[in-house]
Amino acid sequence: MDRLKNALLFTVIYCFSTLFALPWRCAEFLASGTGWLVKKITRLVTRCPLVGEVSRKIIGTPAVIPTPQFGGPKSTRYPTILEIDVCGSSKRMGGIGKLVHSTYFKKYPRLLFNVCYSCGKPGFLRRGVYGDPLSIWFNVFFGYWEVDVLASALGRPFGYGRLVNGRRAVKADEVLRVAKADWNYFSNHVYGTPAASITGAARDLGKVGSQVFPASKRVAIAGRQWDRVALRDVDVVTTYQPGDGTPLAFQSPYTPLWRFFFGRPSPRPKFNALLAGRGVNPFCFPTKMSGELYMCYTGVTMTWRDSPIKRFSSEDQRTRTTRNSSRAGFPPGRMTWSGITGLS
Repeated sequence: MDRLKNALLFTVIYCFSTLFALPWRCAEFLASGTGWLVKKITRLVTRCPLVGEVSRKIIGTPAVIPTPQFGGPKSTRYPTILEIDVCGSSKRMGGIGKLVHSTYFKKYPRLLFNVCYSCGKPGFLRRGVYGDPLSIWFNVFFGYWEVDVLASALGRPFGYGRLVNGRRAVKADEVLRVAKADWNYFSNHVYGTPAASITGAARDLGKVGSQVFPASKRVAIAGRQWDRVALRDVDVVTTYQPGDGTPLAFQSPYTPLWRFFFGRPSPRPKFNALLAGRGVNPFCFPTKMSGELYMCYTGVTMTWRDSPIKRFSSEDQRTRTTRNSSRAGFPPGRMTWSGITGLS
């Protein structure tokens, strides 16, 4: 019952914040002289389930792709920041944070995964393109992450190694862990892909060096130095439901919500026949994804949410993994997080 109440509460907050993102930003601007009021409201809202922050803001600037073939009415962007608590005791969203912790972050301290994402046009109550294998938006989303972790617990920024000659190198395996966690679990598993389908190469990290490629030089964007990282042929699962009577799983009360924002499943009989001809089971079939991202880290003092009530301040290392567009200072027209699908 508590899970259902939390899901309903999150749905109301998500829809409300999406509709009133612009008025909220206007209110932030008008209240700039009384910052304490905005901070007070933000603290109250972030106590609600799954409401996160990026750069201390609960309403983000959603990513856009300013190209005719990708953008416009074919894509949908949500300004609300989603937060997932990744630790061994996480129970929200059907325990997805606990599952991801045991799969990819077993030896890590508690992580807070914050994301602002955009995806193809969902159709809401109709069939969406996220689950349509004939769409360029199939299994694709883009936007930006922020991963928060206590410096005292990890001893370094997430996604980066220790200082060497005054510089921290990108930890490729952690980039891959987050990418697989996002694709396989935070998105597709909550949507309805059974855990039994997330196996083998789709679940395992494999050879990191053949999938993650950090650039040798950093890029200056909006006054900050960013590392450019490419991901190539990363094995993940899909949410494809072939429509042959095999339904996707109902993981938690959040599953209908995910299908609302991503769009309902889109069976394609001709595609089923194509896969069958290749000897591939179409149900949640594995695929390969590629993309690019920019990432950096900062050490700041923040308020760490230990529970909905108890709060304490501590030093943390905050890693921002961004997949945004020109609104964040990137060159106009560049797609900084791309998804390319193909049969594995």
